[in-house]
Amino acid sequence: MTKRVTSHPKPEDGPCERIIEACAGLRAVVSATERATEEIMQAAEVLMTAAEAANDAAGETVVIEATRVFEACTFQDITGQHVNKVIDTLTLIERRLRALGLTHVIGEAKELADPDQPPLEGPQLYPGDGLAQQEIDLMLADG
Repeated sequence: MTKRVTSHPKPEDGPCERIIEACAGLRAVVSATERATEEIMQAAEVLMTAAEAANDAAGETVVIEATRVFEACTFQDITGQHVNKVIDTLTLIERRLRALGLTHVIGEAKELADPDQPPLEGPQLYPGDGLAQQEIDLMLADG
């Protein structure tokens, strides 16, 4: 029986490609967090506007809690800054590896413990990477 390897890292990938892929994943996290935070803040703003118009105790409570939501959403900016520092560091490492000519494979790709049960590796970052929607639908229909 042939052993199946994970799609990430690919055996032909070198350390530079893995770093580039890690940076793309981190950028996707920052982008998704920014979008979600913007939606949360827009919803809190709508609630706050409606609550201020109500001009009663319940409205005052909603304004206070909406303000707390705004304050809590500042995490996104802070985490985005930290993640961007990590991306910058990884990019520097990738450039230095390339400058040293170390773009070849270091080590082998991990073998799957069970070739019939590939690991779930999270959402796809690139078109064509990962399972197609039809494959996912078939898996769910079989469940």
